[in-house]
Amino acid sequence: MKKTIALSLIAIFIISSMPLSFAEEGSNSGQGSVGVLVREEAKIRAREINEEHKQKLRILKEDQRAKIEALNAEKIGRISNLSSERLQKIAELDKGQIDRLSALNMKNLDKITELKKERLERLAKLNEKKLKRLAELEKDKLERIADLNETELEKFSTLNRARMKELAKLEHTRLKAELKTLKIIKVRNIKDLNDKNITDAELALLRQRFENVSTNFTDTKAELNDARKALKEAINERKEELTLLNSRFYLLKSINLLIFQLEKIKIKVKENEHISDDEEAKIIADIDAQISDLNSFKAEVGAAATKEQLKELARRLREKWRELREIKLLLHAERVMVARVEGLVKRTEVLEKRLDKILEGANESNLSINVSLEMELFSQKIATAEDKYKQAQAKLSEAFNLSLTNETANIDRIKELIREARELRKEAHEALKQAHDVLKLIVLKLRIAKLEADISADVEVEVVQ
Repeated sequence: MKKTIALSLIAIFIISSMPLSFAEEGSNSGQGSVGVLVREEAKIRAREINEEHKQKLRILKEDQRAKIEALNAEKIGRISNLSSERLQKIAELDKGQIDRLSALNMKNLDKITELKKERLERLAKLNEKKLKRLAELEKDKLERIADLNETELEKFSTLNRARMKELAKLEHTRLKAELKTLKIIKVRNIKDLNDKNITDAELALLRQRFENVSTNFTDTKAELNDARKALKEAINERKEELTLLNSRFYLLKSINLLIFQLEKIKIKVKENEHISDDEEAKIIADIDAQISDLNSFKAEVGAAATKEQLKELARRLREKWRELREIKLLLHAERVMVARVEGLVKRTEVLEKRLDKILEGANESNLSINVSLEMELFSQKIATAEDKYKQAQAKLSEAFNLSLTNETANIDRIKELIREARELRKEAHEALKQAHDVLKLIVLKLRIAKLEADISADVEVEVVQ
């Protein structure tokens, strides 16, 4: 009995061990069998798909079929996945149009071939890069855009991502009107977008002049402090002649200080390449008029012989100083600051186009770099900055025109406009800082992908003015 139990236990142990050993032995061969089966099924499916594609192509006319069969296998496969109706629409286009459409990903190809034939034909005349950018738009926007003529489509497709999406929302008439105001230009660097051309020699001369005026301003400020102390001492000591002399000296130094402040802003306006010649001429004329008024003050101060005359001149000078400090100086200085932001925005717009060129090169080299979301955000931040600085410019322009009227009733409105312009300029600058942060992330991804690219290199790109 005991012997029987023992033999039974040994048998159970042997039997229980067998499946494990068989599994271990058969695992590799099993995987090999499964792999072979999968590959065979894939080949069969590929043949089936290929047959389906051929079947679809057979419905086309011979010349139409020849245009599609001239494409590479990947493009043929993509086009053949379309419905027969859409396939027919594409087959009726010329070889170049078919080739450009077949380069789209399946999602965008499917979307764009929903369009009517004439709309599809217009879009397919664009180059591959521009077609791909347009194909990213929603279908309703694509339909609106496809009704534009060839010139308008070229302009539209040259816009940056954010501006393209914004204009695509407009109704047809408004969209055409907006595009009419735009001009496509080819640039290699930011200098090509300057509103005026200043030579290096002229720029160096202006900067030297600014240094000289700044030195005079600093010296005059120190002299003004000394004059203030001397005047205070003369008044305390009740020395009338010395009081008159120091009062005259103090007023003259105050006037000179204001003149030097105006001269500094005048040079900065001349130096800025994003303030047009016409606008510069208007601002300079206004500053020169203020300087002329101050020089007239100087003549009156020099001729004043009594305490009362000097007191009246001091009162008038305080009013002039307040007008300059709160209106003119602030207005023209803010205009220079907004122009600097404009320069940064234009520089960043050129940079976006350079990045597009780099990414195109990566695609052609079959390098996989997914920065579409980052590029979208980058473009959006640039568009925000552009919108903000343009609003600021408009407010400063209104304030400037009001300041020329010399009406006291306008003073509060002018101050309000300057404040609003300053806030808009700060918001534009903040948007640019955020764009820079996104740019750093894009550059990091390019480096990770081992894509050697110099975004600072001068490369010809198309931008819209």
